[in-house]
Amino acid sequence: MAGQSLPLLTLCAAAPLLAAAAGSAHAQALAQERLPAVTVLARPAPALEPSGFAEFGDLPLGELPLAMSVLRSRELRDEGVISLSDAIRRDPSASDAYNTIGYVESVQVRGFLLDGLLNHRRNGLPLSSFTPFNMATKQDIAILKGAAGPVSGTGSPGGALNFLTKPATIDITELSLDASERGSLMAAIDLGRKLPALAGGDFGVRINAALWTREPAARDADGRGSVLAAALDWRGRGGVRADLEFEVQNSRQVSVPGFGLLDRDGDGVAETLPPPIDPRLNLNNQPWTQPFDNRSRVGSARLALPLAPHWTLTFSGLAQRIVTHDRVAFPDGCSAGAAYVYPGLCGNYDVDLYDYRNDNERRSTRVVDVALDGTLRLGGVTHRLRLAPRSTRYSERNQPLQAFNFVGTINALAPVPLAPDPTPTVLNTDRDLRIDDLALSDTIDLGQRWRLFAGARLVRVEAASWRSDGSRALRFTQSAATPWLALTYTYAPNSLVYVSANRGFEVEAVPNRPALFTNAGQLLPAARSTQAEIGWRGELTPAARASLALFEIRRPHSDDRAVPPDAAGATLERVAGGREARHRGLELDGHWRFARQWSAAAQVALLEAVLERTLDPAAAGRRATNVPRAAGAAQLDWQRADRGLTVSNRIALSGSRAITADNAVALPSWWQWDLWLSSTTRVGDVATTWRAGVRNLTDRAYWREAPTTAWGGTYLFPAQPRSLFVGVSALL
Repeated sequence: MAGQSLPLLTLCAAAPLLAAAAGSAHAQALAQERLPAVTVLARPAPALEPSGFAEFGDLPLGELPLAMSVLRSRELRDEGVISLSDAIRRDPSASDAYNTIGYVESVQVRGFLLDGLLNHRRNGLPLSSFTPFNMATKQDIAILKGAAGPVSGTGSPGGALNFLTKPATIDITELSLDASERGSLMAAIDLGRKLPALAGGDFGVRINAALWTREPAARDADGRGSVLAAALDWRGRGGVRADLEFEVQNSRQVSVPGFGLLDRDGDGVAETLPPPIDPRLNLNNQPWTQPFDNRSRVGSARLALPLAPHWTLTFSGLAQRIVTHDRVAFPDGCSAGAAYVYPGLCGNYDVDLYDYRNDNERRSTRVVDVALDGTLRLGGVTHRLRLAPRSTRYSERNQPLQAFNFVGTINALAPVPLAPDPTPTVLNTDRDLRIDDLALSDTIDLGQRWRLFAGARLVRVEAASWRSDGSRALRFTQSAATPWLALTYTYAPNSLVYVSANRGFEVEAVPNRPALFTNAGQLLPAARSTQAEIGWRGELTPAARASLALFEIRRPHSDDRAVPPDAAGATLERVAGGREARHRGLELDGHWRFARQWSAAAQVALLEAVLERTLDPAAAGRRATNVPRAAGAAQLDWQRADRGLTVSNRIALSGSRAITADNAVALPSWWQWDLWLSSTTRVGDVATTWRAGVRNLTDRAYWREAPTTAWGGTYLFPAQPRSLFVGVSALL
């Protein structure tokens, strides 16, 4: 690679060899269709699994020129995962981005924060991520790394998350109960049936429902929730297929705010990283504290109509509505010292507290997608063609005013009650977003081993925002094309090398704040990101497989520069393309069954994420904040010969992260060891899976992440302490 060398990390993660003695009730072998194997490495032929993204047609994951990881819900459940933050730890290329208890979680991939709408999918269709994560209704979570141009066109170049719901294609009756030692409980039912022939075709239905209470380590941050989901499918004559699914989720939980750097010298700049704070401490713990309340309704439908041999017309749609009551006693900044501190805390841990309340936030998403897919022979080669227009509508509506009122100063180590001030005084901002795009692609088989992928997405974005009183209105429209090209060479079954390149774009507008910007409200030329990637994946032996990806992503941003004040007193001008981020990395993934009962897996991600160009020459070359230089994981599994018992260990590692934009303060590297086991038995005629485990086995205290938000705040989030979990599932 050209330029600055990637940091090197020696991953020393040798999990202890664990063998568990069989109990008095010896496990009996179970039919695979009744109880799937619980080991992570046991699923057959990963290269043959579908990608879950319609943009790549019906080609399996192993034949695509991209890097993707797929997280299985059953494996996550056996591991005791209940949050998206814990789930993505299985992939070192993904990491947290302001993930705290009781609030909506965000994800960054390859160092870029994923957009809450443009980079999230449900069964391949765009949706808003502004709702708490739940595991009960998910079949898989697909993490697409890079390749954002083919999938979304506009949005973050880091990649995309695709939540795949449980399909109505199997007969199943499963009851589950999970608990942790702090009192968290979740009860769930999964019921699926293939019904007698209906309207000349096969009909299936599946219902998932769950109730939960959550008692996290943080004090007085309890929550509860429920979810109900249903899926229906119909397979008619001639290949006609219809699918329908919907989900209703309600959740309420007190959120846990982050901490911050300390201003030890009293100059108004927080520059000191404090030791990790007790994660049981919750600064959102006032007598008037209310939970973050989220009500989500989402559904999608798909109808596939064969038009001719090898040609299919597919109609898809999604509708989503989210209503949120966002309330928190929010600690931010410090006015108790000699100089006001923001972001951060005073040197003695004093912090200002605000009464924030914004009830009845309403978010609505509507998507209509039409796709024509077909195969034909031209010039002696096979072409897989796709033409797919899509329309996405998104809106945010709020009450005219929100409350964000200073109520006093507390000490973070010994908070005291303060009087509330719920008076709504701050204008809200409403938003509309309209995206119309057309995807065109051609996948060409250039013989038995070579395949060429070519395509483009033509995107038109129209956005508008305005204050509740009609002020600061902004509306703009931009269009762009995001081409992509890739070539694969399959040198052996389930083994290939590939090279790919794609472009994306993001629309930027100057905030409509005339007191700050001389060009307030102005539309800036679209920022066009680029990505190049070289990859390999293959089977080294029948018992070992691996993959490798080398990539570089360049993403231009706008930047601010000081100018002479104008008539309104503004002293900043926002300039398109004023800075450019360059993220260059290496990803490795390997799986190996090295004995009848032993298997191992390891993942490594090395990332050089820097600000390569900026209007301030002194800032060039600085690291991106909250992005680790390196991350990795090593897992070791032992499985009894009859597959009745599996014991698993994983050690996850994360390298240091820059906290401040000048890189003067950094978050130390950290590691965490998790251990869990699952056992399959029969209780009478009922196939039963028992599971138990320990997360953060050594009870290590560390700062997990340090994000800087869009409004300029920098926060510290601690790792959760050691926690025990147990669970049982019964297949009836």
